[in-house]
Amino acid sequence: MAKNKNDYRLDGTKKGKGFMQIRKPNQPTTMTEYSIGMPGGKGGETYRPSITPNMHPAEANYMQETGRVSRTQQMTSLKHARKRIKAGKSPFYNQKDDKVTKYKKGK
Repeated sequence: MAKNKNDYRLDGTKKGKGFMQIRKPNQPTTMTEYSIGMPGGKGGETYRPSITPNMHPAEANYMQETGRVSRTQQMTSLKHARKRIKAGKSPFYNQKDDKVTKYKKGK
């Protein structure tokens, strides 16, 4: 059976549940990571999930409607990733340490 490329990150590691689940644009399925950045990026840039537990509902709505990550959410996810790295954790969700939140579209 062939591997589904959407189940793996750019660095080849398998994706998990993610911090939050939001609906894909115009689809009934959810996305949990939507990875951005570059592995070993320059200038403090790092490979990380754009969907974070501290994501503002407006940012999640924007992603759901456009399929894009706003500049604000890029910065939010970078801060979140740096905080996790400093604590000795991966920027990505870890099933043992983290909880999953299912995002519900705002009012």
